[in-house]
Amino acid sequence: MIKEEIKKTIWKILREEKYDLLIFDSVSDLLVYEKEIKVLMFLHSVTATIKGLGCPALFILHSEDTEKEVIKFLGMMVDKTIRL
Repeated sequence: MIKEEIKKTIWKILREEKYDLLIFDSVSDLLVYEKEIKVLMFLHSVTATIKGLGCPALFILHSEDTEKEVIKFLGMMVDKTIRL
């Protein structure tokens, strides 16, 4: 599973070294290749891992290409959202 490999890699990198910020670009790309529910479950797991390791993160999502319900759910997983 590609998503599980991404999660394991993030965990390994953040555990080995301190970073000021993790940038995840782009959530929209994941939604092209996977069903929304699978991406949301993956992101829920990843955000919990990142928070547990104490690293701030920026998740980029192109909102014009994304369903409003997905954006709403993602907003509940993070501390702050910024719309540009």
